[in-house]
Amino acid sequence: MYNEAFRQCLARYCQLRELELDELRRWWVTIVSTPAGLRRIYSNRAIDYVVDFDLIARRALSRWEWVVMQAYHVRQIPARECARVFGVDEMAVIALAQQAAEKMGRALVLGGLWPVKRYFA
Repeated sequence: MYNEAFRQCLARYCQLRELELDELRRWWVTIVSTPAGLRRIYSNRAIDYVVDFDLIARRALSRWEWVVMQAYHVRQIPARECARVFGVDEMAVIALAQQAAEKMGRALVLGGLWPVKRYFA
């Protein structure tokens, strides 16, 4: 369950991080019909999600796990390249990335970012 939670949350996190500011603003504005006419409600749930994901990651992971997660999972740098840059064995990178994913999955569920649909509801 936690690995699936991590994968879904990571996919939404990466999707939102790639949006340009103009695209992100489209997520912010909601038009609501009121008796006085149309009204704009500004919501920053997309930005909140990215910030919440980062905060949960920094709290749940050690510095080294966070760096590996950012490189391997977020930036999708291959394990071999991560190992070369970090000066460690490739299997150590894979093991640490898996450990970080499990910790993050649990933290994301407890932090309320998963299921993603409920966060944006």
